[in-house]
Amino acid sequence: LVTLWAGTSLLVTASGENMVRLLHLEEDETYLLTLSEDAFDNKLIRDKIVSISYNQKKRILAAGTKDGYVVMWKCKSMSAKSPSSAEGWEAKPPFRAKTNAKDE
Repeated sequence: LVTLWAGTSLLVTASGENMVRLLHLEEDETYLLTLSEDAFDNKLIRDKIVSISYNQKKRILAAGTKDGYVVMWKCKSMSAKSPSSAEGWEAKPPFRAKTNAKDE
């Protein structure tokens, strides 16, 4: 289980599933961002999220997957208030992280 704060009153968790759970404590709302987003072209439906990070300045939530992809969601709102639903986030196209392995 990985947990972090993503802005005001917004707790984000990832637990090895194909989604992150967002809990907006102030609004008492819970919602999901999943790997089945249209922006991900159904490439990642069976993949699992293993790490998450949040850039407060750019308001981007990033997740790393078991298969080596990085997926991101950008907060649509310019206000300081955190989104209370999945509609407040825009999925960005995923990309595969490069490795430094010398055997490849």
